[in-house]
Amino acid sequence: MYDLHRHGLAAKEAALRNQGASDEAVAEATAPQPDDPQPLAEEEEAERERLLEEGFKDWTKRWGKRAGRAFRVRVNCGSCGLRGD
Repeated sequence: MYDLHRHGLAAKEAALRNQGASDEAVAEATAPQPDDPQPLAEEEEAERERLLEEGFKDWTKRWGKRAGRAFRVRVNCGSCGLRGD
């Protein structure tokens, strides 16, 4: 999610610059907001990697797809079509 957010900010900056916006306007539009996603802490990243390696070995493809649909969060980048789930 964090990488998708960064990509969205870069696309927004590029669009503003293409429209001739000033450096101040670009900085204001892409300034960090309190509700912006944050990168994972080192401990969280380690846990994420451990869980990915552990996986769900006894799940069937059907159950995997159901879980994916149940927990999916859709975020779309309107300028380039990049999608993150």
